[in-house]
Amino acid sequence: MRFENPIKVAQFEDIEGHEIPRVNEDEIASVCDALGARAVEYFAKEKNAFSKVIALNKRWLDPEFPFRKQALDVIPKVSGFSREMIETFGFYPFNWTFPSPPPSKPMPRLAPFEDGYMKSIGTEHVQIRQPRLLTRVMFGNVVGYDAITMLHGIASGVPQLIKVASGQPIFPFIYANSLEAVDPALRATIFLTYWKGGDARIEDRVFARSDVLDVWGANETIADVKRRVVPMKHDPVILENPHRVGMAFVSKAYRTQQVAALLALDIACWSGMACFCVKNVFVEGTVDQVRGFGKDLAKALDKYTRVYGTLIQPQTGTEMLKFKEGYEKLEYDGKEVTTISPARGLRWLVAVDGRPLNGLKVTTPLAPMCVIQPVDTLVDAISNVAGQPGIKPFLEEAAVAIPQEDLLPLSERLFDAGFMNIKTAGSVAFPKQWEPHGGAFYLTTASRFDGLRWVCIDTNDIDAELQRNRARLPPLD
Repeated sequence: MRFENPIKVAQFEDIEGHEIPRVNEDEIASVCDALGARAVEYFAKEKNAFSKVIALNKRWLDPEFPFRKQALDVIPKVSGFSREMIETFGFYPFNWTFPSPPPSKPMPRLAPFEDGYMKSIGTEHVQIRQPRLLTRVMFGNVVGYDAITMLHGIASGVPQLIKVASGQPIFPFIYANSLEAVDPALRATIFLTYWKGGDARIEDRVFARSDVLDVWGANETIADVKRRVVPMKHDPVILENPHRVGMAFVSKAYRTQQVAALLALDIACWSGMACFCVKNVFVEGTVDQVRGFGKDLAKALDKYTRVYGTLIQPQTGTEMLKFKEGYEKLEYDGKEVTTISPARGLRWLVAVDGRPLNGLKVTTPLAPMCVIQPVDTLVDAISNVAGQPGIKPFLEEAAVAIPQEDLLPLSERLFDAGFMNIKTAGSVAFPKQWEPHGGAFYLTTASRFDGLRWVCIDTNDIDAELQRNRARLPPLD
C-alpha cells in the first residue's frame, strides 16, 4: 500500500511492503512554500479545526471505525507491538477532549489544579510567535501519541512538517488519512515524510525554514540538532524530548500484592520502551519483606507481558542478558540480591537488590525489567537518586504508593530531585489530559514559550486513584 501527502514528492521508502513519501533536498523549498501557503489560507478561514480533530479522535474509540481496524491490522506487523498493547495504551489519548486550557500565569507554589496539583519552576520569560513552520522529528517507541502530537500545530494554526520514525512510521499516515476523510484542507497543512536521521543535506534545509523544532529521540540526536541549529540566524526554538527514565517509590503501608500488580503494569506497558516506564523501584522495608514484594511484582509482570506481549530489540536482549548475568553472579557470591525471570526466554526481568544504596546506579534498558531496592525511608531513596551525578535531565515520572499525608511533602522532594510528573502507581501509561509533558504544555508551546518548567501530581486523593487504577488491571488468574 502506498501512503501519500496532498503535496507530492518523487520518491518513496518501502516499509514492510508499505510505501511512504521520502522527501529529497531539492524538494524542501517547494514543499515548505506550499505547506505554508495552504496553512495560512486554511487557518485564516477555519476556526474550528481543533474541535474537528477532537470529534475525529472519538471515532477512533469505536472498534468498527475503518481506520482503527486498518491500524490494528497493519501496525502490529510493522511495529512488533501487539494488538492488545496498541488498543490499551495507544488509543487511550483519543479520549482526551482538553476542556480546560493550561495555566496562563506562573504558579510558584504547589496548588490544586483539576483533580491534582500543579506548580511552575523558574522565572517566566514569555515569547509569543506565529511560526512559519513547525518541524517535528518523531519518536518510534510508542503508537498513538505520534498522532496526538499533530494537535500541537493544529491548536496553534501552524503548518507542520513531520519526520516519521524509522522504527514505527506507518501509524501517523493512517491517522492522517482519517483526518483527510474529515477535512482534506486541514490534512493539507501537515506533511509527513521520511529521511534517514542525520542527513544534513535535508535537515539543514528543513531546519533553516523552521521556527520551532520539536525533537524526540536519543540525547545524541538532540545534541546534534542543537549543534547545527544554534548558529542559524533566525533563532529557532528547540523543544527537547530526550530519553528519560521512570521510577517508583512505595511506602511500607502500601507494600501489597495489589500495588505490586499496579507497578507491574507500569513496567510492562510498551514493553518498557516508553520514557515513563518504571525501571527502578524503591520500597520501604527489610530485604526479606521487599523480596516478597518483588516476587508478587514478578508474578504480575509475567502475566501482563503475556497479555500485552513484548518487543525486545536484539541489542536490548543482549543488554538484558548481561544485566541478568551480572546480578546472578552477585547472588552466587552471597550478596543480598535475588534475580527473577521466566523459566524460558528472557522477556522480562526483576532484580531485588539489597545492597547499600550508596553504590547503586539507575538502570535504563528499554525492556520490561526493573531493579527493586529496599530502603529504610523513601526520603533516603529520593536523596540517593538526587545525588546520582548527571541524572537530573533523565528524570521525568515517579510512580508513588504512599500515605495521603505524605503526598505533598514527598512530591516536593521529588520535584527538587528533578522529577516532573508524580503519578499514582498504575497510572504512568494513562496520563491525564491536563498534565504537562517534559515540563511543558504541548498545546501551547508551538506559539507560546514561557521559560518555565511545569510539574504536577496526578491526584488529590491517592487511595481513590489507586482504587480506580486497580479496576482496569487485567485479572491475574
